[in-house]
Amino acid sequence: MRIPRRIALALRRDPLLERLRREAERTGAEVFLVGGYLRDRFLRRPVRDCDFVLAGVRRPFLARVRRMAAGGVTLRRGGVTNHRFRIDGRACDFVEVPGSRGVRAELRRRDFTVNALACNLRTGAILDPCGGLRDLARGRVRAATPGALAADPLRILRGVRIACERPSFTLARETRRRMRAARRGIRTVAAERIRDEFDRILLSGAAERGLRDLLALEALFPTLPELEPLAGAHQAGGLSVLEHTLRVVGRAERRSRLGPYFAFSGTPAPEDLLVLLYAALFHDSGKPATFARERDGTIHFHGHETISREIAAGFLRRWRFPLARAARIERLVLNHLRVGWLAAGDPSDRALRRVIRDLENDLPLLLLHSLADRRSSAPRGRREDRRHRATGRALYRMFRRRGRAILRPPRLVDGHDVMRVLRIGPGPAVGDILRDIRERHEEGAISTRKEALRYLRTLRKETIRTRIS
Repeated sequence: MRIPRRIALALRRDPLLERLRREAERTGAEVFLVGGYLRDRFLRRPVRDCDFVLAGVRRPFLARVRRMAAGGVTLRRGGVTNHRFRIDGRACDFVEVPGSRGVRAELRRRDFTVNALACNLRTGAILDPCGGLRDLARGRVRAATPGALAADPLRILRGVRIACERPSFTLARETRRRMRAARRGIRTVAAERIRDEFDRILLSGAAERGLRDLLALEALFPTLPELEPLAGAHQAGGLSVLEHTLRVVGRAERRSRLGPYFAFSGTPAPEDLLVLLYAALFHDSGKPATFARERDGTIHFHGHETISREIAAGFLRRWRFPLARAARIERLVLNHLRVGWLAAGDPSDRALRRVIRDLENDLPLLLLHSLADRRSSAPRGRREDRRHRATGRALYRMFRRRGRAILRPPRLVDGHDVMRVLRIGPGPAVGDILRDIRERHEEGAISTRKEALRYLRTLRKETIRTRIS
């Protein structure tokens, strides 16, 4: 089968592929471009990294590729040799196979038919042993072989992710059946592999759909056992905590532009979006453990934010998250009720500043989460909704106008000054006094170092008078 003209032109316009094609012609190597690159070209999506299969004469070609590359490594596992290079900032994998029949066999070992395509760089011929082109045209994600999912259960998540990345794509019925049959094997997959594939589901643009697909395939709880208790816990309005959580994830993703609510423009970077969506997944994970029903039927989950943070922390360790990302997720989970608490009263400037200091540059993510959380809960009065939005706007205005001064205020005095003037030793009291001085500085009550030292001397006199009395 010949490659479509549109795809052929796209390949010729890719400088890296054109260089590799010329080297293949010079050395006589049979080089096949395979996998996601071709799939994404057919779907008119951005492409970057490349996977190749090598057949026939290989050594001269690989020698030339090594000279092109910034670095490389050769991996041998299960009888398969894979040469991995970085060329022009792009990751390129070259898998060795014995002859053209080996190329077809390699394609049949792949996960899904839409990834089991190969294009001969020299001739432009397409190999499609599993019907991937037909499935691309029909918008269908289908396992390449009957045993593909059982061979690597992580492919369940990958299939869901591929379907999420294209709104018109669906999982084939037989593939869904095989996914259910293989779902328990997810527990045997290395945590880092699951994390990386799950990240891609959350970043697919259809995170809620991906989670609901996993739930329908009975693969969500083998992947995230921490969420299973949420299915049996219900909150006000009769909604299960799990259903509420899925709605929060969807709304947080869709409202990743704060727009008219907080005058915030721009989409969160992928890292920020992951922090937001993982926090949304775990923000109510502590509700089943804190469920309480009053005699009048009122339901409470007092302190669930603390338990939720503990559950999230255990999950983040299990999946070996980067420490910085884990800390941000835990902080959002612990503080996810703060906006609602402020909105319930008449928040002072000091209270608003305290939230900004506690959340730092993740305040916009907290506001996004808070809005999604509220919209996914049982309906409340319009007055409460207006207060909630007004509090969010006030927080964001302060963050935009005074955030830098609040988060990085000039240091008028330090801990040594506090201990020297008050004649006390190191301890929590030093930090409390420094925070007090910082808040007074933000309020305008203290403006200079001289005034801060005078305030410390006043504190010392008051302490002495208290001791005497």
